[in-house]
Amino acid sequence: MRAHVRRRQAFTLIELLVVIAILAALFALTALVVGAMAPSFKSTTGGDKAALWCCSARQMARRDGVPTGIRFINPGNNLVTEAQYVRQPDDVAQGVYLGRVETSPFTTARVQTPASLDLTDPKLVSDGDYLEIYGGGVVRRITASNGAAVTLESSTATTRVYQIKLNPAGPPLPPSPVATDLNLATTPTNYRIIRQPQPIDGEATLKMPENTGIDFSLPGWNNTTRISTPPPAPGAADATGPWDVIFSPSGQVIGQGTRSGMIYLWVRRATVFNNKIDPDNSGDPQIGKPVIVTIYVRTGAVAQHPANNALDPYAFTRDGKASGM
Repeated sequence: MRAHVRRRQAFTLIELLVVIAILAALFALTALVVGAMAPSFKSTTGGDKAALWCCSARQMARRDGVPTGIRFINPGNNLVTEAQYVRQPDDVAQGVYLGRVETSPFTTARVQTPASLDLTDPKLVSDGDYLEIYGGGVVRRITASNGAAVTLESSTATTRVYQIKLNPAGPPLPPSPVATDLNLATTPTNYRIIRQPQPIDGEATLKMPENTGIDFSLPGWNNTTRISTPPPAPGAADATGPWDVIFSPSGQVIGQGTRSGMIYLWVRRATVFNNKIDPDNSGDPQIGKPVIVTIYVRTGAVAQHPANNALDPYAFTRDGKASGM
């Protein structure tokens, strides 16, 4: 006679409590590990985003044949959390350079244009653009610090003469032998206005992960005067931004102070109180698991490296293999 085997119907209460206790312990350990890794994960993700933005801008410049880049928007505390794609509009080059207004420091230019060209339109010429004459060499920044950047001096039915104010700290303008009654139809244009990059229509604002940003503060640290060093945007003070990194159609970085070297974007997790970066973070560049996004000016290449804990935080940017990334 076969013995009847009783089949077990469920777990006992003690067994369920043991399983729950084990799961709770695992969850607690997971929370500790994830919490410890959170700053590193946030800064790494932020570094990925910043690098991707720069790579995308470089590819757009190469694809479209137009200088394109990234504008890093400073909210006032030097911790950039937003950026936007920008593109350089076509130059303004119609008419002739007539010379300068003969008043020291000789930094107000006179140009003659067709009557159809309105240089007083701020959408066409504005503070921060650059004037280049005679086909190259020195460029002079246009400024509106003392009023309008461009004023109309005189006009006829076919021509207009404008005065363009330039940065007084720049080099004096040369006089011109060109007469004011030039025939614009037969005289070649001998100047151009290089316009500053403008946001690309239809492109959304780029955002960093929460509580993560690109630190553009300027702490003195181990004889390093600044942590992030992109060139200033035309017409903007370097200490306040915004900052532009512009790629040429050939891929390299162009703009003032970008003939060689590297641009460092110091990405890290940081908090803000009263529109100021957490003093603990700004006082020690190593806090917040920083990642340095490096843009190599001559080639336009973009790379990511951790900040070296040794005396030189940028050592890995010169020896990428040593960083292990």
